[in-house]
Amino acid sequence: MVNTWDKLRRLLSPPIFEDNEEKTRIAGLLNIILWSVLLLEILRSLSFIFIPEVDLTVSLAATVSVLIITGIPFYMMHTGRVHAATRIFLSLTWISITGINIMYGGVRGAGYVIYIEVIVVAGLLLGERDILNFAISGVVNGLGLFLLERQNIITPNPSMLRMEVAFGIVSQVFITVTVLIILYHRSFTQAIERMRRNELALTQSNRELAAMQASLEAQVAERTRNAEAARAAAEAAHQSLETQMWQVTGLAQLSDVMRNKQNILTLATAVLEQICPYLDAQVGVLYIREENSLVLAGTYAYQPPEGKTLRFAVGEGVVGQVAAEGIPHYLNRTMPIPASDAMIGTETTDKLVSSFGTITLNHIVLYPILHGETVMGVIEFGRLTRFTEVHIQLLEQALERVAVVINTVQTNERIQTLFQETQRQAEGLQMQEEELRAANEELEAQTESLRISEAQLREKQIELEALNAELRRQVSE
Repeated sequence: MVNTWDKLRRLLSPPIFEDNEEKTRIAGLLNIILWSVLLLEILRSLSFIFIPEVDLTVSLAATVSVLIITGIPFYMMHTGRVHAATRIFLSLTWISITGINIMYGGVRGAGYVIYIEVIVVAGLLLGERDILNFAISGVVNGLGLFLLERQNIITPNPSMLRMEVAFGIVSQVFITVTVLIILYHRSFTQAIERMRRNELALTQSNRELAAMQASLEAQVAERTRNAEAARAAAEAAHQSLETQMWQVTGLAQLSDVMRNKQNILTLATAVLEQICPYLDAQVGVLYIREENSLVLAGTYAYQPPEGKTLRFAVGEGVVGQVAAEGIPHYLNRTMPIPASDAMIGTETTDKLVSSFGTITLNHIVLYPILHGETVMGVIEFGRLTRFTEVHIQLLEQALERVAVVINTVQTNERIQTLFQETQRQAEGLQMQEEELRAANEELEAQTESLRISEAQLREKQIELEALNAELRRQVSE
């Protein structure tokens, strides 16, 4: 039942052409006209059943003619040939009207006026050229009927108007109706064209407005993104500036506390007391390298237990491994830490002891203190929370300065030691010089005594020589 209704609905409905609005309009009007003509013919045929004097043969012939006149255009319309279907319909109708006029009264008969209907339909469905063609054809047909009547080929009804008068009146009506239909068609076409242009302009305006709106929305979105990006960049720059200021302040304070420190122990304590609170590290330990060992030099908030070694060999435990490798180590509570590996990170010393109780340190970091490629020591921090990247950056910069100061202090200590040794050696040399001076004075005294003795001996020798000479003279006498 549903399929039958759908088929019937499709049969009664005109075809729709999505890409051609004018063609769809003509098809809709032609569909109404065809079904109207067919319906009127059906009603006329049914009415003739109740009129006995009507010739049924003639009525049947008329019905068949109407079926042909409507059927062919209907088929052509549904196959897409709308304009051709319209012209076929009007032409067949024109021929039928001409036949009726020849058979029933010529120009003075009622059928002659039916040409006006054809002209009106042509005005609704076709252009001005078709209106003129059908109007001229009507006048020509009227002239032909007029000539046929003059030749008595067509027998007029005596009750009708004179042939010349009927032809003149009807021709005048044709011309008037044609002009009016042309004017109406032109006005209607222009109105439709204006409506189409307005619709196109409105559509174009809507598209432009939509494009403008989309562009404005895109610009607003772009500016919003730019504003958000600028705000994010400003916040990032502000945060970066705050971080830099925090780091610069921490380094400046560290430099102040390290200034004028004369020994390693004082320096280590000052460094831990400055860095630990600044990094929010709860515990800190600093080792100084002495040859192949790492010796505990300073602590912060941590007291080594009694019996705990204060020295690690290079490579021993985590502390010694950091010194051997020269790279930092990071420890946390998810990693088991052997009891001998680090001072803070041991089973017994990874607790922060206070008057409120004992707290477990979750994160431990060990960093080598490098001066160039030389390991000056190892520093170790314990913290309840993870060290951030900012903390690590500050720690690395701080340890560079600490390494320089440690190297300077150790160099000063070595210079002081060498100076003291040199001073002791100078004092010893001075004592030796005094002893040598005393010895030289004694030698000089002995030399003078020997010189005197030698002079006395020379005098005695001269006296002996003189005595010997006297003796030799006496003997020779």
